[in-house]
Amino acid sequence: MPRGTNRVRALHRAVGLGVNFIDTARGYGVSEHIVGRAVRERVAGEVRVETEVPPKSRVRPAPEGLDPASAPDPRAPRPEPACA
Repeated sequence: MPRGTNRVRALHRAVGLGVNFIDTARGYGVSEHIVGRAVRERVAGEVRVETEVPPKSRVRPAPEGLDPASAPDPRAPRPEPACA
């Protein structure tokens, strides 16, 4: 059985019982992957999914005046960190 199968089943059951909003975030561990799998498998269009993306600086709340349009593309390759 693939990892997370019981969690995906639980999400399918919840949607079947009327849940229509799922809140997830990277900070919850693998939840975004599990929710994504459940949505792709069965519940797409039946629920709304919300996730939180932390600021690159890890400072919360984000500074006033931050323009999301000026943020770098998260899919772009990141440079290798320098060794100290």
